[in-house]
Amino acid sequence: MATSPATQRFTYAHHADGSVLISCDGNAATLLRGDSAASFLAEVAEQDQQEVAARWSSKYRPGVIFVARAYPRKPVRKPPSA
Repeated sequence: MATSPATQRFTYAHHADGSVLISCDGNAATLLRGDSAASFLAEVAEQDQQEVAARWSSKYRPGVIFVARAYPRKPVRKPPSA
């Protein structure tokens, strides 16, 4: 059984003026310039591109699934018995 390749949710483009555009699912997420762009590129060279891009684009929210599961909800109302 063949497995599908891992999808890359985050991509980045390094432009000639030194800026870096980070995109999430094909939509522009953030634009880095100057020292921020240089720091991002240095970090991407050393670590996982997806994790670094998620962190820098502010789309990184660790544990959000677990928080939502633990959030108290109102009980479901049952219809009255006839």
